[in-house]
Amino acid sequence: MFRVWPSREELYDLVWSKPAEEVAADLGITGTALTRACARRNIPKPPRGYWARLRAGQPVNRVPLPKSATPPKKARAERPTFVPPPVAQTSPRPRVVQRTERAYEGADTDVWGRLVPSWTGTSEYLDLMVSRDALPRALQVMARLIEEARAVGMTVTAQHRSTFLAVAGEQVRLRLKEKVQAQEGLPLLPARSTWDTPSRQKARGTGELSLLVLDPTGDVPTASWRDGPLPLEDQMSGIIGAFRAVPRRAEQRRRDEAVAAERRRQQELETQRLRIIEAQRQAELRRRREEEQACRETLLAHARRWEEGQRLRAYLDWVQIQMQGAPDAGTEAFQGWLAWAEQELLVLDPVRSGELTALTVRVQRMTGWPPLEEVIPDSRR
Repeated sequence: MFRVWPSREELYDLVWSKPAEEVAADLGITGTALTRACARRNIPKPPRGYWARLRAGQPVNRVPLPKSATPPKKARAERPTFVPPPVAQTSPRPRVVQRTERAYEGADTDVWGRLVPSWTGTSEYLDLMVSRDALPRALQVMARLIEEARAVGMTVTAQHRSTFLAVAGEQVRLRLKEKVQAQEGLPLLPARSTWDTPSRQKARGTGELSLLVLDPTGDVPTASWRDGPLPLEDQMSGIIGAFRAVPRRAEQRRRDEAVAAERRRQQELETQRLRIIEAQRQAELRRRREEEQACRETLLAHARRWEEGQRLRAYLDWVQIQMQGAPDAGTEAFQGWLAWAEQELLVLDPVRSGELTALTVRVQRMTGWPPLEEVIPDSRR
């Protein structure tokens, strides 16, 4: 078992002397790690079935170790250069296309080689992100799109430098964009003012166009069609067919939103119901605790009054003993005082005053309360 990682030649001899599982176990690594190590060092491994044929006595070939330790790079198939179709001179063009053409006349170029409209006469022109060379074909594509849309009852309008297609009350935001390719050595862009520093153009247009459907809330594409084996001009029937499905998708989206809104409303109602139940449960629990505390305080008050009454009874008994044979014992005033003291004892005695009976009724009612869960279910369940 190796204590250090083997050299390239040693690893080559190992993988051709025993199965990969045994080599990986000897090295203390996984089979995947062994495969990656051989790939990094450009070490060929026995093909599938090699060890079975070797055990069967069949002839096998051992692939020699390449001289270079660097794996050969796979050649990437170059994509053929896109050749835009010719621009047909059709007239008259839709007015919105004519306004767009005037808006892009003399437009500046940004660092990506695309035109930046500078015409301030109006902002009602189509949303194009194309180079100067691709502008005539971009206008042709948009004119074709407008004509195909009008034929099936759709309209294409330009609002605030954006393109919208209206179909059955729904609006779809569109953008025609040219693919660009980064290149070195492009010319400096002219400064817009004396305060600007000229910057170098990073890329130039390839002539390959894409029609993008943008999210209503931003510039994120949600669908697209691009030049391929068929140019965009020849894909208009499929594009218009996809736009015809917009009302159905919008209706389905509205139904889904309505279902989601109803679900949220039901959840809010259920949450409100549970809150009410929990509030009622807490109020009932608080009421029971207050009643238990009131009964306890009443019991303690009765005990204190009973103790005070016992002291007063002992005092009156002592007074009567002391007054036996005294001249004032039989007077009306003393007898009146004894009657008043007896009345006070009656007030202090909870049994004779009837307060103990009332407390007993309260305690019986309290101990007979049903469980709280039977009165108000637990909202947390």
